[in-house]
Amino acid sequence: MKTARKLALSIATVMIILTSCNMNRKSDDNSTTTQIIKEKEENRETQTDKQDAYKFETYCNSRFGFCIDYPSNKLIPQGESANGDGQIFTSEDEKTRLWVYRDFRDNASIEEEFNIQSAFESDIQTNKPNRSITYKKLGSDYYVVSGYNDGKIFYQKTMMTDKGLATSLIEYPESEREYYDKVSETIFSSFKE
Repeated sequence: MKTARKLALSIATVMIILTSCNMNRKSDDNSTTTQIIKEKEENRETQTDKQDAYKFETYCNSRFGFCIDYPSNKLIPQGESANGDGQIFTSEDEKTRLWVYRDFRDNASIEEEFNIQSAFESDIQTNKPNRSITYKKLGSDYYVVSGYNDGKIFYQKTMMTDKGLATSLIEYPESEREYYDKVSETIFSSFKE
């Protein structure tokens, strides 16, 4: 009888210990699950912040048929020009500007043939004292020029379209370099007819 009692007491003790251990394990599992959920929520918030930081909309010029994507959370459209040749986008503090327009330099001289090469040469040989060019590239139907202008970074892409030259140009302060260096690739690769 004493043996049966000891056996029952031992079994009860083992059951209590196992139940207690299992409850601690469940508590650890719940804590781990809670941590994983928190990490997923933080990752989702970070991704949303990144998506919001790089939210783009597209502007298309119906008169001349070119389009460009612009960061709509940073640049505000100022309305198309009265003659419909383009639009300016500015930051809220007006320190950053993006111009997108039909470039009429190819209509300036009837006697001379004006092409992408002559537009490129005109832009790289500017006589502006506060402008320095740090990068230039000439393609068959476009060119890119970038550098500094009056203390701001600029990046310009000009392309030859069926309706003539079209230019997009952004200027931004050095303090905004990290952001605009990242988004400029999207902006200018989207600039098409």
